[in-house]
Amino acid sequence: FYDIDQGVTPDFVIPKPEQFYDRQYLTTYINGLLGI
Repeated sequence: FYDIDQGVTPDFVIPKPEQFYDRQYLTTYINGLLGI
């Protein structure tokens, strides 16, 4: 019997992998989350 850790559910989801590398998108996204 193996207990497989499924990890945690992220608080905020970035829908597309390419957006991880888009600095402008991330800045806008994070500022929106913070209400800036």
